[in-house]
Amino acid sequence: MALPQLEQRLGQAVRARLVTPLGDGRYAFAHDLVRASLCAGLPAEEARRRHRSVVRALERSPALAEHLESSDLARHAYLAVGELDPAAAVEHLLAAARDASGRLALEEAAEHYRRALELVPRDDPGRRATIGLALGTAEYQTRDEVRGRQTFEEVVALARELGDHQLLARAALTLHGLVHPGRPEQLQVDLIDEAHRTLAGRAARPAVPATAARELSVRAVALARRSQDDHELGFSLLARHDAIWTPGTLRERQGLIEELAAVARRAADPELEVRASTLRLGALLEQGDPRCLDGHRSLVTRAQSTALPRCRHEALSSQGSVATLQGRFDEAQAFIDEAYALGEQAHIDHVDIWNHQRWALCQLRGRFDQADELLQEIGEDGHLDPRLIHATTAVQRGDVEVALRYLRAASDASDACVPWLLPLWLRFQAQTAAASGDPQLCETARAAIKPFLGQWAVSIAGFDIHGPFVLWSARLDAAQGRWEAAVEGFSAARRSADLLRARPWSLEARAGLAEALARRGAAGDAAAAGALLDEVAAEAGELGKLQLLARVGGTGSAGTGAAPDIGPGSGRGAESGAASVFRFDGSVWTLGFAGRTVHLPDAKGLHDLHVLLGAPGSRIAAVRLLAPGGDEVVAAAGRMGSDTVLDREAEVNYRRHLARLDEETERALNAGDDRRAARLDRERATLLDELRSAAGLAGRPRRLGDEAERVRKTVTARIRHTLRRLDEHHPELAGHLRATVSTGTTCCYRETEGVPWLL
Repeated sequence: MALPQLEQRLGQAVRARLVTPLGDGRYAFAHDLVRASLCAGLPAEEARRRHRSVVRALERSPALAEHLESSDLARHAYLAVGELDPAAAVEHLLAAARDASGRLALEEAAEHYRRALELVPRDDPGRRATIGLALGTAEYQTRDEVRGRQTFEEVVALARELGDHQLLARAALTLHGLVHPGRPEQLQVDLIDEAHRTLAGRAARPAVPATAARELSVRAVALARRSQDDHELGFSLLARHDAIWTPGTLRERQGLIEELAAVARRAADPELEVRASTLRLGALLEQGDPRCLDGHRSLVTRAQSTALPRCRHEALSSQGSVATLQGRFDEAQAFIDEAYALGEQAHIDHVDIWNHQRWALCQLRGRFDQADELLQEIGEDGHLDPRLIHATTAVQRGDVEVALRYLRAASDASDACVPWLLPLWLRFQAQTAAASGDPQLCETARAAIKPFLGQWAVSIAGFDIHGPFVLWSARLDAAQGRWEAAVEGFSAARRSADLLRARPWSLEARAGLAEALARRGAAGDAAAAGALLDEVAAEAGELGKLQLLARVGGTGSAGTGAAPDIGPGSGRGAESGAASVFRFDGSVWTLGFAGRTVHLPDAKGLHDLHVLLGAPGSRIAAVRLLAPGGDEVVAAAGRMGSDTVLDREAEVNYRRHLARLDEETERALNAGDDRRAARLDRERATLLDELRSAAGLAGRPRRLGDEAERVRKTVTARIRHTLRRLDEHHPELAGHLRATVSTGTTCCYRETEGVPWLL
């Protein structure tokens, strides 16, 4: 086509809002369906050639490729297969899957992996197994366990076919890490056993999967080191670290962490580097090393610099733990809730860890009523080990009989808790024994924590901290009247807590020290004990630790019984006149209201609400929310002349498809499948966008009344769906928006006093 003719056609398309100029001589289709309808009219072979041309152009011009999402490039490559080498398409699909995973768009990642697997030939089982492993992981992480199990079974079959022991080990360890430690699956148990016997050469079945996983991880690390494959080595080091995580393995874990950090740097893998930093921070906390505070700041800086949601999630969880440790309780609550909102799709066990951090915060504050409410809310399946936290809450509250029943029912530590909570179990064992005063229980608990007296009790790789072990040893000494040892132990615990600026644990140590000094009765002890008690009462009142205030006989806020109302799942109350937040950074929405901040993935309904909040009191046409400039499309389309874009058959097919989408969306909503309803809603909105743009292009006027009604329904449906999501993640904001936003052919946010928005 000659250049003048091309420019004329482009001008017509721009005026009709079908094509958008991007500058520098570049153009893009205004809507996906315009492109789709044009492609649908092409012969299949020609369509593949066009998609291949796009891929080739983008491969030749990195500057141009920067303007396209990796998922779009992957789609072109997938549709070009037949004219494009399938291996090249697979590489683009895998790159898109990794990008989606980094954005926590795990369903999108799984779809890219499925397409890649579809293109890998059957005679390349090694490649199929590697991609299948990534696909199975994504399916488990999106809680699609049925498909995930099927995918893992296929990977295992391929590993057997290849005789690849390393692949079998990796599949076994990956599944072991994905399945809830308290609810093992039969496939996980059998696979760990098979891989263990294959590599270790043993016929006997190990007593428990955790034992086999520890032995298997040793073999996996050795194989990975020999292969000099950094990707495989990084995975194996993490698997080994997680398999052996107990207080007694600190030295080995430190070596693994340093090697993991080196692998991350060699591989230029920011996520792995942040993970290594998180594990290093946990190890420093275990040692009570004040360098952990610098390490924490470094972790947060590094994580934020990556702009990767997974890394930001690690940083927020760490910030919640450190803020709890240091007694910045309101900040801790905000960080913990923000981490949940951002990382809810990051890992299958994420909600369990989030619930544990919420519970730990209630415990340290002495808010046992709130802890009970939280335990009721999460039920038996919402925590890594519900038995242990129920029992620990009981002994903290003073219900020693309940705690003793649990303590005596556990035959040993491995029976008592999941491995990552062993430090909490040791703390609980010592605390319950001390509260009971039973000499035999005290001696058993003392022997259990003796090897760790120089360490802190740190669970879940640093995300939960239970004070220095010497504090619990001192509690045992005090329970048995060993006042000299108790004074020494509480003094050591105080020094250790002060090094970490851990005010709540310093207060616990000083309260114990005051009692021990008063009971020891040496010269000057009474005066020192009295001074300590006054000091503890003042600081406990400042921090709001009412239980500790009652224990030391404090006054002030304790005497009133008043306490800030901070529930187990909420942030701080809204300050009068404080600005609320409704912002989009290009990939994630930050929503702050009533003192709580959450993060949500992108959705069209959030864009609609953003526009309404930005024009309080104004009535905005629904068609303008559906597409900026949408009410001008009819006139623009009429100026296009007789060029045909959608013929009658295509239009009928599209409208039939629209009706089917309406029916499927309604079924999904009725079934409570919000995720599928959202996908269908997005597809329906795209279809409506394009039908509006294409209407009248062949001289056939559209019926504006019908179209206006469809627009109204679409905008209302996607705002309604967004509010349903907010009910789960930020009910206060959902309630406010329901009360102030009206929808219809025009939509409006009715401004309320005292709620300014940062947009």
